[in-house]
Amino acid sequence: MGELRDFLHEQATNQLLKYAAGKQMFCPMCNKVLDWKTTAILEVSHEVHGKKSQVGCVKCVDTPAVKERMKKFTDLGFTFEIIKYTP
Repeated sequence: MGELRDFLHEQATNQLLKYAAGKQMFCPMCNKVLDWKTTAILEVSHEVHGKKSQVGCVKCVDTPAVKERMKKFTDLGFTFEIIKYTP
């Protein structure tokens, strides 16, 4: 049963990335064209402010500078999740 759940989660994630890449088209940080395999979604959630997401390429979203900012905001009660393609 776990294998089926993992397969469905992987397929749903891939479809989400394809949709996000098609809707955004360009990375807002480096202005390169997004491909669904190089797209990352940064989700930020807070119990008061709700949930927001930012779409960009993996190279821009998964950087040490972004991770440092994530650590600072985690202390304020924010939670982060980076959704990206895993082969």
